[in-house]
Amino acid sequence: MNGNWGAALGAMLPLVFGMIGVFILCCVALIAGIRIMTKDKILCTFHKNHRKGSALLKYDAANGCVWLGKEDDPNREKYLVTQDEMEWVEWPGMLPSWFCVTIRSMEYVRGVPTPINTEKKGNNAKISAKALRLQSDSNVLQAVYLHARQSLGLKGKPQVATATMLLLVVIAGASILGAYNSMQVGPQMKAIQSHITTIENALGIGQQAPQIPPQTTTPPQGGK
Repeated sequence: MNGNWGAALGAMLPLVFGMIGVFILCCVALIAGIRIMTKDKILCTFHKNHRKGSALLKYDAANGCVWLGKEDDPNREKYLVTQDEMEWVEWPGMLPSWFCVTIRSMEYVRGVPTPINTEKKGNNAKISAKALRLQSDSNVLQAVYLHARQSLGLKGKPQVATATMLLLVVIAGASILGAYNSMQVGPQMKAIQSHITTIENALGIGQQAPQIPPQTTTPPQGGK
């Protein structure tokens, strides 16, 4: 029985080593193929109708662009490549990092030759279109200003009302600052007075001098 197991394992060892060798060769071929495939290529992402697709396009250094379409197609699309909007990505992203290669990446709207600045796009996305319209609407801003004037009871010319509002804001700020300072000075003065009292008691300065009771003189009594 032992001899049969040993013979079986001995027969399987070449097969196991062969599978490991094939796996290593496939990994090396995949790594080399990815690097050859991405040489002088840019990963371009195109947005259209709320969908996006990606393609590896060869960089045309003479024209500073990439071309979408076949070389013999007269209607092929030209997309510019600029350094400011360029990003670096790991491709392909679904494989382990030691398979991937770092390549340039650009994003476009399909049919628009200039690339998208993804950082600016992300910042602008924080403000909705409705909020942006309200902020830029002069009628809304005027209504807010008039409501503030009516709430404060300000009348007269807009220049005078504006100056009055600014003056009220300055006075309110000064009052708050003065109240805060007075709140801070009170405890400090009490602490200083307490230290002074402690020092006086230790030195006997603050103690009052002992009072001598007044002497009373009795009138002399006349002898008989």
